[in-house]
Amino acid sequence: MNRHLTYILLVITITLIMGCDKTKRTRKKLDGEWTILSYEYMNPSGFTYKYSAQGTFIFNDSKSEELSTFKIDMDYEGPAGSTAFHEEGFYKFSSDNWDRMDLYRVNADTITDTINDAWIVLITKDDLKFEYSDNLSRKTFIMAK
Repeated sequence: MNRHLTYILLVITITLIMGCDKTKRTRKKLDGEWTILSYEYMNPSGFTYKYSAQGTFIFNDSKSEELSTFKIDMDYEGPAGSTAFHEEGFYKFSSDNWDRMDLYRVNADTITDTINDAWIVLITKDDLKFEYSDNLSRKTFIMAK
């Protein structure tokens, strides 16, 4: 009986340690400047538009539980020609999931808009697929380091 209890406690401890490490590994991979390769926009009606894009998406990890910063500077070719896209603000990882975060977008008039629906779809050392949804659209970025 004691052997079974010891084994169960060991499995639970290892699972908890591995869960914490996943968030730290993700933060480390995410930190830095990413080159945007493509941009996808889905409007409220569900229509999706895919664009070739050029620019950067920068994640600056605060290395703590405090808010970290992000900045997007991008140009993409749409039906009306070249369009510039710029957003910046803060982000914080969800306490429940290593791949979910809240974005706090700061607008030009310094009003902060909270986006609670941001997630990492895929991340490797060199590749990132990142999405977030606000009340107007869902934006998807394909990036490389």
